[in-house]
Amino acid sequence: MKNGVNVMKDVKTLTSRDIQAIERRKQLLASAKTLFANNGFHNTSIRDIVHNAGIASGLIYHYFPKGKQEILDTIIKEGHDIIINNVNETLKNAKSNKITLRDSLTIIGNIAKNSVVSDPELTQIVIHEKNFIDNSCRESIEDIGPRLSSIMMELLQEKANAGEIKKMNYKMAMLVMVSTFYYVNMIESSGSVPSVQVEISEIVDYLLELWKP
Repeated sequence: MKNGVNVMKDVKTLTSRDIQAIERRKQLLASAKTLFANNGFHNTSIRDIVHNAGIASGLIYHYFPKGKQEILDTIIKEGHDIIINNVNETLKNAKSNKITLRDSLTIIGNIAKNSVVSDPELTQIVIHEKNFIDNSCRESIEDIGPRLSSIMMELLQEKANAGEIKKMNYKMAMLVMVSTFYYVNMIESSGSVPSVQVEISEIVDYLLELWKP
């Protein structure tokens, strides 16, 4: 049981009270995410969060006993968990040859794009509120990059050994790929260079052309 509701409970066994609790928790997180992104963590109060969510003020401590800090950490952790799970599943399928390398890189690129473009509030919070993020949560986030980089380098090496791409510096290849994904996505999301409109598939095709054996 967590915060008054077992969020992992089988959907078939959920009562109307469970469903209501889950929805209220989602509303509070959505409200806080918007306010943290727009006004900043420090300038957002518990009163602001519950008012924006349209929920009684006393209920917020039922779901988040530690208050605003716990809400911030939950937003960060759950947001990144979604990204990591999607990438891990894609890499797992790629390594088992269920999908091609091109499809794998395209999916990973779109995940990177979605993390910036589709959830700009999360991106804003991570960038601007890093000093307020709990140490354990920050360490978990900082571990994401090296962990995924290692898996992606293994994937590239396996594909090179199989003759699908040439042997190369896999670390640099991975860094070029990921950096290009994020650079293009940040430009598009900020609108700072309107003429730059590059599809993820174009980047992948270009990289695969460079990596031809």
